[in-house]
Amino acid sequence: LEDRTPGVDGLIIRNPSYEPKAYYVEKGGGEEGGDRVWSMIDAGNFHPVTESTMDWVLRNDDVEEVALKAESLPSINSYFRAGAASINGVIGLQIEKEPLLEALDRCVVEGGPLREDGTCLVHESLITGNVTKVGEYITIYDRAMTPFRSRPSDRSGYPIHRLEVVGAFDDGLMEVKDADGAELLPQRHEVTYYRSTALVEAVPCSPQEVLITTLDTAKMIGDVQVSRLGIELSASADPEALGKAIALAREFRIWVSDGVTVHLAYMGDAIAGKGLPLLIPWGIVVLNVVTTMLNSMYERRKEINVLSSIGLNPFHISGVFLAEAMIMGVVAGGLGYILGLGWYPLMAQFQWAPDVQQKISAKWSLAAIGISVASVTIGSFLAMRGSVVLTPSLRRRWGIEKLSKTPDDFWVMPLPLQVEEDHLEPFVSFTEDYIKGFGDARGAPYIVSVKRETREEEGIPAHHISFYYSDSSSIIDRRFVFNRVSISREPEEEAFSVVLESRGEKDAAQLAGAFARKMVFDWAAQQA
Repeated sequence: LEDRTPGVDGLIIRNPSYEPKAYYVEKGGGEEGGDRVWSMIDAGNFHPVTESTMDWVLRNDDVEEVALKAESLPSINSYFRAGAASINGVIGLQIEKEPLLEALDRCVVEGGPLREDGTCLVHESLITGNVTKVGEYITIYDRAMTPFRSRPSDRSGYPIHRLEVVGAFDDGLMEVKDADGAELLPQRHEVTYYRSTALVEAVPCSPQEVLITTLDTAKMIGDVQVSRLGIELSASADPEALGKAIALAREFRIWVSDGVTVHLAYMGDAIAGKGLPLLIPWGIVVLNVVTTMLNSMYERRKEINVLSSIGLNPFHISGVFLAEAMIMGVVAGGLGYILGLGWYPLMAQFQWAPDVQQKISAKWSLAAIGISVASVTIGSFLAMRGSVVLTPSLRRRWGIEKLSKTPDDFWVMPLPLQVEEDHLEPFVSFTEDYIKGFGDARGAPYIVSVKRETREEEGIPAHHISFYYSDSSSIIDRRFVFNRVSISREPEEEAFSVVLESRGEKDAAQLAGAFARKMVFDWAAQQA
């Protein structure tokens, strides 16, 4: 163990410590005397190893033995003071398990080694200075959470502990180090004043300021906590793998010793995102989907027109696009998750790559796919709601090439709607009421002479609604075009087709066709 050479195989667990320096404003005291009271001083403090942590370590099948070391937390107070001599740090060792015991015994220059509870070792300067003697008792006072005093005798009412001095050690204690290179000596607080502000710094105690006792005795002294676990592993255990697992699970600082070298495993800097901040990248994805879908629908206008011409209404066409988007979400989410799992190990080969705790459970896989599907679905829905390609503008004009003239001067215009038989009567009634709703002579469009006729063609009912249509609001310059909405089907078809037949000038027929298309879109929107 001399010269920082690891002597045993196993692990050493330490919790992270606070920063070694801190500034505090003095409260009370001053030139008039009195207590100097400070808020909680964390400079250099270590996080104690709790009982639950010890139990958790012992439950591991690879752990053979655990050696505990306790020490006093850094403080501006002392446990003992007699003239120039003081004790500012306490060390508690588990005698029957401590791997440093042999090195400690070599430091004893007077008396005997430490073996029993209620006994202690002190520095040889306390013996030569006649502060105490081997075989005598030394009285120390609890200093936990007590104000700073100039004399220990001022602490009347606080617990005291009488320990038998069985031996004295020399300055060789400074050379006794754990396998991780940490000194055995505890720390104390050193205070530097500047006006009303104090710099509190944690510095190692000198050997003259330290008292060493057994673990059970030390734990009865105030402000003494377990600072280190020395873990002896079974022969079949992998120290490095176990050390990394413990560091990741509990965020400890784990020193892994194989008897020759020492490795440190600890949780480094991590980037965690959860809750509301994740909505920002998710919203960016949704906006990207909106832009992509709008461009896609603009480029696929011909496909949309084909779907409309075969009888699909905007609701059906929207369903096609949504289904396509959801399939893309499942594929993209699944492939992205798999590629991500494969990318992390590749990144780990580079020095700059952060350590990533991968989520590889089925729950996280489904969550990744679900988020992907939700983003593309919402984005697609927003895109279709804002699209004028899928639901054409009412001011959009038709091209003459989309009309065909029959020999009897009728312009025939198939309307983008297919009507199932169970919806036939409601649609016919809706069409008749819709057309009759424009019978006000003062408005535009203006419709007159609405007639409904039903007859059978090859045993199949066919409905015809005829009317005269004018798009002009001027009574003087009003031109009418005769129109007939025919709702029929062929014997081999299952759904009824809707056709508008117009007789008159081309421009007037186009206006009537726009009116009829708006009518079927309103019906489709009502059914959706």
